[in-house]
Amino acid sequence: MRLTYAAPVPLQAGCSASYWFPTVYYDAAEITELRTGTLFAAAAVSYLPAGSGGANEFTVADIPPAETGGVAYKSVTFSGCLDFRRQRPETTTIFGLTQPTSTKPTASLQVYIRDSRGETVAYFNSGVSFTPVTGSMALVSASLDPATVYAAAALTWTIQPSHNLYAADSPSLTIEVPTDYSVPGVCTTTAANGDPYGASRACSTNTIQNTLTISNLVASDWVGGGTLSFTTSAVTLPTTSAGG
Repeated sequence: MRLTYAAPVPLQAGCSASYWFPTVYYDAAEITELRTGTLFAAAAVSYLPAGSGGANEFTVADIPPAETGGVAYKSVTFSGCLDFRRQRPETTTIFGLTQPTSTKPTASLQVYIRDSRGETVAYFNSGVSFTPVTGSMALVSASLDPATVYAAAALTWTIQPSHNLYAADSPSLTIEVPTDYSVPGVCTTTAANGDPYGASRACSTNTIQNTLTISNLVASDWVGGGTLSFTTSAVTLPTTSAGG
């Protein structure tokens, strides 16, 4: 993550900067390093977590919702402004922070710069939200067996999600079939081709929406780019060869 901005006033030595992250979306304790630009030092400076023994360190603290209008934040604070700096852009690069799993815009990040007495010199507390791009998925193959008019056919799928899937999120996959197919009242699912991620999968159907849903899609964290294969129990195929 990179934050770029400019301080509106000159800064004296001894000031500090704090970056606030809404805890419902981010865990600031994951941050492993901060690298600042030219606003806080004559050259780029690297800050490490408190207690790491480095020359420059940052601290992490909880900001209670009562101080932020009802949203809990976690702050990352470091001492900067090693020299007198005039107005200039600052780019801070943040390493180790996991981006939100939500596909909705997050609450805004907040940034505060304070003088040596702890008084706020400059801040922004809106306009820096994260709207993630949703993941994508490719269909590698799909087959019906048997592919015969009005048969009860098993569906075998191989998909390739581009994004990571985390077991703790219990990801699911919903398959909507055409209206001239008929899904069963109950269904089962099995792993295909030795897929190691299907041990805890379960299958359910919705006969109104004509869908099958595979829940607990992965049993352990899965890195995007690979393929997942599974077979669901039979759906009834169309009654004519023109169907589907």
